[in-house]
Amino acid sequence: MPERILITGGTGFLGSHVAEQLLDEGYNVRLAARRAKILGLLEVYAQHVTDGRMEITRIMDLANEQFITLFVGVDALIHMAAPQVGREHPECTLRNTVDGSLNVIRQAERAGIKKIIVTSAAATAFGPKGNVSDQEWNPVDRGVALQSGNPLAVFTTAKTLAEKAIWDFASSHPHVEFTTINPTIIYGPLARSHKVPKSNPAGLSTNILVYRLLFPTGAFPTTVDHVDVRDVARAHVLALKSPPTFIVGRKRIIVGSPHVLDFRQITQLIREKRPELAERLTKVPVPTFERLTLPINFGRIEDVLGMSKTEFHTVESTFLDAVDRLVEAEKEWL
Repeated sequence: MPERILITGGTGFLGSHVAEQLLDEGYNVRLAARRAKILGLLEVYAQHVTDGRMEITRIMDLANEQFITLFVGVDALIHMAAPQVGREHPECTLRNTVDGSLNVIRQAERAGIKKIIVTSAAATAFGPKGNVSDQEWNPVDRGVALQSGNPLAVFTTAKTLAEKAIWDFASSHPHVEFTTINPTIIYGPLARSHKVPKSNPAGLSTNILVYRLLFPTGAFPTTVDHVDVRDVARAHVLALKSPPTFIVGRKRIIVGSPHVLDFRQITQLIREKRPELAERLTKVPVPTFERLTLPINFGRIEDVLGMSKTEFHTVESTFLDAVDRLVEAEKEWL
């Protein structure tokens, strides 16, 4: 019988891809969502709901709610839910990110779940000297982040504190296999199941940074760190079958693209391949960047996930597919 995977955060940019890939790989899926999204999900996944491969269940408060039946019949948890950057008061973002993660994984462990995958961020692994490694931690300070009022600083702090708490929990519960997937900034096409209402462009998540390129005054991203959403989703799915910790060590996997991102080339690519968009592209000067790539350990990704460097989407595929889907979404907004 196929394994049933519980997903939190499965309605977002990344989560929608994870849900679709799980279904494509033959897993059954239980998707936890807020009440406002359930009707839309029932429509999107109607066929899979009918054939019993997709269950959609309501949650209200990840940080405080007791999930009496959520884990019944579940073989593994993929926890992706987290407050969106800048959507809540900074104190709430920090508290809910940490408490929400711990509440979910504690209840999963008590329910007998022995395989847990959590979405973190590469930013948690930037060490104090700027080096990036699965052995490093971002030297965040809760008070400094709150005082700064900077949404990205709050996000990085929240993710770092939450992931540290998760690994502390994992150390005291060695019978549970934990993996964190730590992606760089995620771009790529919206999943077919991911509908973004016109009234909520924040639903584009980090793809809003691609969407800005389609406006004459649109700003460029402030970093070239990137990875395709489909590759990050695949990393989550492959983590379900990763070797045990006693063989490969702590499974904290930093995931980024092996390809160099040059925004001059990207804008030129869009002009050439999508000439109908040429006039609306940003005219803002392309910024310069201190480095072109992030030192990702692709050998580690292959050892733990079985995902080789050559399997990652090209930059051209990531951005053209993202732009095409964003243009389609615009038409849906009319």
